Amino acid sequence: MFCLALVLVSGTVFADGYSPQSDETMRSLVESELAKSTILFEGKVERFEVRHAPGTPTPKGSLGMKAWDGEFVVIIRASRVYRGPAQDTVEVRTGMNLVEMESSDFIFDTEKAYLVDASQDPSGHFRVFSSSATRLLEQAGPELRFLRGEEPTSDDLLSPAEYYKKWPVPLPQWAGKICGHVFRKDGKPVSRDVRITAWRLRDPLLPEGFGDADINSYIEVDGAFCLDSLTSGSYVVGAEYRDEEAGEEYTKNTHYVGYHPGAFHASKAVAIELKDGQTISNAKIVLYPEHLNSLRGKIVTSDGSALPSKYLTVGIESTDGELLHPEGEVGAPKVSEDGFFEFKSLAPGTYSVFAFFDSNGPPKPAKIWKTAEADVTIKGETNDFVLTIAPADRADISQSVAKQ
Repeated sequence: MFCLALVLVSGTVFADGYSPQSDETMRSLVESELAKSTILFEGKVERFEVRHAPGTPTPKGSLGMKAWDGEFVVIIRASRVYRGPAQDTVEVRTGMNLVEMESSDFIFDTEKAYLVDASQDPSGHFRVFSSSATRLLEQAGPELRFLRGEEPTSDDLLSPAEYYKKWPVPLPQWAGKICGHVFRKDGKPVSRDVRITAWRLRDPLLPEGFGDADINSYIEVDGAFCLDSLTSGSYVVGAEYRDEEAGEEYTKNTHYVGYHPGAFHASKAVAIELKDGQTISNAKIVLYPEHLNSLRGKIVTSDGSALPSKYLTVGIESTDGELLHPEGEVGAPKVSEDGFFEFKSLAPGTYSVFAFFDSNGPPKPAKIWKTAEADVTIKGETNDFVLTIAPADRADISQSVAKQ
């Protein structure tokens, strides 16, 4: 796929390792690379939707830890279609990578217009990856002139190196920063590494660990931090630290967490509104200690029959707006043969626990059993949680079979 949305670092070295030929122009580069594209259109993003995998319960929280499976679907109003089906409204799937910066999913924004370069997966869905030629229309001059059948301009006849020297990808100029300080509860600045994270919010309201918003940094000695390369939007900024060893400032095995502006919980955080190119310098985060607990539970069947634990998955999400939690501690634990499972390192709060069958597993268990979900409030160690799955009725079974 075409990868032109990159920054020229020096000379003719591009971010993807591409080295242009000496006689190559932007027009010839665009023409040769777009020849590989099968779905090309212009359009404005109208809204986003979250589609969940078959058999997965729909989460009810708007913010929190997401252990469920799903896809992020972008609905785009097409204005011009160059290749592919002629549609007024196009659905593009970008996946749901909620925590990693190196996501291969392209990040769209509502009310912005794009040149979209998509591919079709085996299921017939359109997908867009960060390595495609998809970009904002204002960044797609050479591509649009070629696709619209216009004569090349003098810029189009420049070499790629010359073009990007004259017209650098504007992200560095547009990107904003959120800077501030992290303090201890006693008001003293934090003097050791703390993980700082910014989540960008949008509809549907989700914490944006969607690649572009999971920004990690490490603070300076005086507690100062700065998160850069942030696109415009509304951000919740938080910090966390967990000390595995006893130290002067911290208690062993205690989780420390806080949000701007000095809030203990995400529900009390105040979002920071960031504009293109803006630097916010007064973010304030106070770290508060919280004891972490374990949730031990068991999944049973309503009719007492054998539990199909081999194909069963259990997940958890915060339903009260919590965002920060010790990295790597919350996930989908293995369900034992007799139905037992355990979640470790849970902060106090209310959670939704759900059991479901992996959509990639054998079809029979998914057709026989319904997914199950129940809430639990964690105030300390919880050892007796029970989640009951029940047989699906005939309508559920028919619907499951129809989806396969």
